[in-house]
Amino acid sequence: MDLSDAVHAQHLAELALMDAAMQAEDFTTELLHPSDELPIASLLVALGEDDEQRQRAMSISIMPFDEADFTATQFIQFYVPIPFEVTSDKMGDLGHAIAIVNGAMALGHFGVRGNELFYRYMLAADAGDVISSEMLIELVSMMAFHQEHFADYLEGVLDGEIELVILPKLIQQSS
Repeated sequence: MDLSDAVHAQHLAELALMDAAMQAEDFTTELLHPSDELPIASLLVALGEDDEQRQRAMSISIMPFDEADFTATQFIQFYVPIPFEVTSDKMGDLGHAIAIVNGAMALGHFGVRGNELFYRYMLAADAGDVISSEMLIELVSMMAFHQEHFADYLEGVLDGEIELVILPKLIQQSS
């Protein structure tokens, strides 16, 4: 889908407002303009290191749907690639673990694309409004917690440290 220059400019402006709100709360960010590699604007937000000292980052993008399809709604994607690779021999256990974890989370979901585990949330917002800074900060903060806390369970299953049969009880005890 080819987006008009006006749509790209609008998305960049909205992401720039989000960038300012995130920086005001001491998040480290980077606003990426559309390129050949990534054809939509994105805001990268550093989430810091996990327990294993692996960097985590979230990208925030306004999804490029045909303007005629959604005139009143814009969809904002929050996407975090989880920093460990999934091997094909663990896909079955991981699929079961993801279903258990996704059922326990309040916001977003985990999924797998190729060998990449990711955490994703899609916000439907009024196309005529800008997300409030307060809501954005609370949303990103909650997602930062969810992606690390619940990914730890998934990594435990992948590493053989957590058996699928006890995963629901572990999640319940941590709530």
